[in-house]
Amino acid sequence: MSAPPTIVEEIERYLRTGDTDPLCRAWPGGVVDAGRHAHADIRGALVREVRRLAAGLSHEPVPDGVGVDFTRSKVEPMVRGLFPRAEQDTVLAVLEKSVVYVTSATIESILMEHDYDCKRHTLGLRDTRRKEWLLEIEFRQRETFAYSCEAYARVIARAKSPSERKALANEYGTKVRISEERVDPTEVASIVAEAASARNGWKVILKRCAPRSKPRTALQQLCDVSTEGA
Repeated sequence: MSAPPTIVEEIERYLRTGDTDPLCRAWPGGVVDAGRHAHADIRGALVREVRRLAAGLSHEPVPDGVGVDFTRSKVEPMVRGLFPRAEQDTVLAVLEKSVVYVTSATIESILMEHDYDCKRHTLGLRDTRRKEWLLEIEFRQRETFAYSCEAYARVIARAKSPSERKALANEYGTKVRISEERVDPTEVASIVAEAASARNGWKVILKRCAPRSKPRTALQQLCDVSTEGA
């Protein structure tokens, strides 16, 4: 049997993959104490890594006029495309006030204090065992989802017809340049092209970035058969 991972190894794994052990078994103490210490150690390491990568770099200041109205205008098309009508106003009311601009002054508080996932019940929406999160997106696909949504939003904002939407998506595919190493520009171009050809492109993007279902083991299949026969 292999030795359990150390705290250092778990932190390195998180920085490399974004994955964490939900039981925080590398940290001492009970579940609550271990979870609290793991959160502090992992987020602290993330802050240090971001600071290291950003050393010597600068960014443009946040422009004026990017308040609630601006945020709503950016997220509303996506919300209208991804959520049922009965939930849209609830989601919009939260998102229009929840966008935080990442700057050198805000990055540490964002990493230490803000969660990146949002469960449906947090917004007062009904959830189920299979519908727990606001949007089901594969962790490694989050940046791909964001880039695809941004590009598709620009396409539909400029296009005046379905044919023009397709043409703009194809044009984007020939010019796309993404500096983020975790994002494949070819994949983003493919997603945007498929979205531009669909009736609801937003759902195409969500489907392309959704978690992949894992194949069931022989034991799980046996349990399914046993349950069906009970």
